[in-house]
Amino acid sequence: MKKLFCIAAVTGLLASHSPVLAEDSGVTNEAAAMATVERFFKAINAADTEAMSNILKPGAKFTTVFDTPDGALGSSVDLVSSFLPSMKTGPKITERFWNPKLLANDRIAVFWARYDMHLDGKYSHCGTDVFDLIKSGDTWQIMNIRVTVQSSGCPTSPLGPLKK
Repeated sequence: MKKLFCIAAVTGLLASHSPVLAEDSGVTNEAAAMATVERFFKAINAADTEAMSNILKPGAKFTTVFDTPDGALGSSVDLVSSFLPSMKTGPKITERFWNPKLLANDRIAVFWARYDMHLDGKYSHCGTDVFDLIKSGDTWQIMNIRVTVQSSGCPTSPLGPLKK
């Protein structure tokens, strides 16, 4: 009995770490979730708030972690929808990410990557993006966005300078 339990536990562990195919599409959940993240970055860089709204789960939250001027750790939590209108009227945003890591199963996924941000073509800051995604039916949506904002000591982006 003990041997059977061990085999079942190992089988379950292995199964939980293998990619699950999205229903009959031939695309893994990892690939489908990453495609959602890439569409979201494309929408950010195009200031396409309608596309962003379609990718976000209603009620999606945006958490920012940053250093305050006095060196303390600051944070804020807002609804992502609260800042979408300013994307049409504010500076042109170019956000790039590299070396992404994504973990997914059949219902949830987590994306993690370093990023740099440029406003109107000028370097602004860097940080780390973390997105929580959930799958509803065949559609992946972003449920939470968490970012660090780092204005100094940023590593050089492996993507090189921003192309104009």
